[in-house]
Amino acid sequence: MWRGVSILGLAALALAIPTAAQAQSYPLLCRGGPNMTIEARFELIIGGQTGTYVKIRFRPANQPGSVAKPGSGECTWIDRTLNAQEPSDFTMVAKGIGFSFNISGGGRVLEEGGQPVLQLGGASVSEREGYNGVVSAVLARQFFTVEVANDGQTLRVSAVRPGG
Repeated sequence: MWRGVSILGLAALALAIPTAAQAQSYPLLCRGGPNMTIEARFELIIGGQTGTYVKIRFRPANQPGSVAKPGSGECTWIDRTLNAQEPSDFTMVAKGIGFSFNISGGGRVLEEGGQPVLQLGGASVSEREGYNGVVSAVLARQFFTVEVANDGQTLRVSAVRPGG
């Protein structure tokens, strides 16, 4: 009897612990800039599917977003600053999306009409727009907000909000 109850109790406890996929997402307010770095690669992600992995590193801001907007290359929570245990990077992962941009010989991303030229393929329109919005904002030093959940290694992006 106790064995059945304890197994049932452990199963219930396991269901109550959120995984990275189930974790609550929170808005992270950011401002692009030269202090941010973008790592983008197309690779095998899960079960033989290919996709794009984009990691953006930032500096944690000294004030919460409710007090002051972050400076160039910084991100912050709306209600508080990041703590020392929280990652200072966020990751966007999408199956079946291609991502690229061109860099001139002078090390600058090529622009058209004042905006970086990004080539995106595959995935849904909203997912492509999310990638485009974040990367463009980083390169153009603009504000943006991403919904993220801490998976223990990085802040995993679940949604991109317009502006900041």
